[in-house]
Amino acid sequence: SIIGGAWDTNFGLSDFGKATLFHSFELGIIPDISHSSLEGSYDALCIANELKKPIIASHSNSFEICNHKRNLTNETFLEIIKLGGLVGISLASEHISKEKATINEIIKHVYHYLSLGGEDAISLGCDFDGVSSLPSGINDIRDLEKLFLALKWELGARIANKIFFDNAYNFFNANL
Repeated sequence: SIIGGAWDTNFGLSDFGKATLFHSFELGIIPDISHSSLEGSYDALCIANELKKPIIASHSNSFEICNHKRNLTNETFLEIIKLGGLVGISLASEHISKEKATINEIIKHVYHYLSLGGEDAISLGCDFDGVSSLPSGINDIRDLEKLFLALKWELGARIANKIFFDNAYNFFNANL
């Protein structure tokens, strides 16, 4: 039996998947919906709401900015932050823009999440492994300083530090 539908399907969680998620929460495991279908994410959020437990989307950008099925709808993002969850910004080009992905395009996703009240819920998700391409100017982890400096310039050091370190640290410190 499968747990549920992947991002490129329209399947929610199976009965086995729902039982698995309940048991995961009992064990202190924090589910990650970044590869889940919209329906599976909805099912996971319903269970998380019932149990008052956070979930994460470790590497998912905003569907509003780039309509890739791996990205989060505003509603999903708002549910995650309501539960005290965490959302990591993906650096996979296809999650950033339908055109040429750049650092400025990444920042558009950050601005959008901030406009929804996500200041304490955004972190880096990167996704360097297995992506078809990265944004212009980012070739590997050594180039993250460019993103940090751009965020610092656009949003200030406090927000850049929250995204690069503080939010993830605070989330995992509180939940593990």
